[in-house]
Amino acid sequence: GRGGAVMQLIYPPDSTWSGLASRDWTVFGSGSRAGGIVINDIAGANFGIYGGGYDLTFAKSVNGTSLASALTILGDNAADSTPDIQIHNNLTVNGTASVDGTASIGNAATIDSNTSSRVLYLRQQSANAGNIVQFQDQSSNNTWELVGRNNIFYIII
Repeated sequence: GRGGAVMQLIYPPDSTWSGLASRDWTVFGSGSRAGGIVINDIAGANFGIYGGGYDLTFAKSVNGTSLASALTILGDNAADSTPDIQIHNNLTVNGTASVDGTASIGNAATIDSNTSSRVLYLRQQSANAGNIVQFQDQSSNNTWELVGRNNIFYIII
């Protein structure tokens, strides 16, 4: 079995903690080292949520002998107000995924066509703004591009 002391602090209902909004807070861990929570499932399929080094990781137990990280919220330091999210394995989105910013895909991407056999839609930001597909070499130098603006299409080499 698992041994050890449980370090938790339960604040009174409707209290504030660390400058955050009024909620019913439960704090796990001593503050001198990271806290963690184990969520039991069937034998060998337990899950853990634990902190460490400004990060918060969601993981699955592998046969009760090790942890496989699934998702981590990454904080650079105590003052980091823009933590990143890292998904360690596959991500399935049932619905629409929206990216407000830049998306970068390492290695390769596979896009399955929809029922009208279309695999990619590029929507121009405004009239005559155009859609540009830029091709680059291994050093990120622009080599050629496809440009589409309203009813015009051309290739620039």
